[in-house]
Amino acid sequence: EAAAALEQYRAQLAEARTEAAQIREEARTQGQQIIADMKVQAQDESDRIVAAGHSQLVAQRQQIVAELRSDLGKTAVDLAEKVIGESLADDVKRAGTVDRFLNELDTVSADSARK
Repeated sequence: EAAAALEQYRAQLAEARTEAAQIREEARTQGQQIIADMKVQAQDESDRIVAAGHSQLVAQRQQIVAELRSDLGKTAVDLAEKVIGESLADDVKRAGTVDRFLNELDTVSADSARK
């Protein structure tokens, strides 16, 4: 009877060890899956932040270029008035002069970039 009880105890102990090993393996697998999921989420968030930053930089650049073009246009008009001694108070005339000047500036800039 004692031998049978000992054998039953050993069988239960072996079963408990097997079950514990299975639980550890499941926990390890779940841990690896959680880590993999977190890496994917982190990469997605990183990509989103980079894209948002890039969009913001593009918008800021466009705004700065527009402001610089406007300032440059005003300066060009002031200089043109001084050079030709003629007032460019007419908005249509001023806009045409500014646009023409900026287009010429873009052409010169593009030609310089190609060289």
